[in-house]
Amino acid sequence: MPNRNHPPAPPAVPDLTDDERKALRELLERDRRVTWLWSTARTWAVWVAAVVGGLTIGWDSIKKFIQIAGKG
Repeated sequence: MPNRNHPPAPPAVPDLTDDERKALRELLERDRRVTWLWSTARTWAVWVAAVVGGLTIGWDSIKKFIQIAGKG
C-alpha cells in the first residue's frame, strides 16, 4: 500500500557518458562565450552612443557660442 503522505520517488537517472559530458561542457562554454560577446557589444554601444552624444552637444554649444560672440 503506497504512503499517501509522500509523493512517489522520481525514476532514477542514468549517469552521463563521457561523450555526453564533453558535449555538455562544449555547450556551456559556447553559452558563456555568447553571453560575453553580447555583454561586450552592449558596453561598446553604450560608449559609442555617449561619445556621439557628447560630441553633438559640444558642437552645438560651440556653434551657439560663436554665434553669440559674433553678434556682440
